[in-house]
Amino acid sequence: QISTRHVCESNRAMLRRAVLLLVCLLGAVVSSPVPDNAKVLRLDANSFHASVASRRFVAVAFIAPWCAHCKRLEPEWQAAVRALAASGMRDITLATLDTTADQENAAVAKQHDVRGFPD
Repeated sequence: QISTRHVCESNRAMLRRAVLLLVCLLGAVVSSPVPDNAKVLRLDANSFHASVASRRFVAVAFIAPWCAHCKRLEPEWQAAVRALAASGMRDITLATLDTTADQENAAVAKQHDVRGFPD
């Protein structure tokens, strides 16, 4: 069971890195059309390992749908995906995994030291 009382420092660090990545990417984006299939990859326990292993670089946000920080990350993550696609950086994938969807997802999160989310 993932505790909701303890703030996960790794989740905060990932949020900071994601925002920094977004700022850097938005500064480098050229005005080229964005492919229609540019979207955040949604992972679950069944797809996590194979999806991460089959891509060169994957940044995964372990989220809880009720978490305010996770909610604020979503549009930033979407903008970063569009910026990556527009700039031609096809070897970088941004993904999310809903840690609260089921016990298997919670187990994957726990393997990556996700201990909880801020209230």
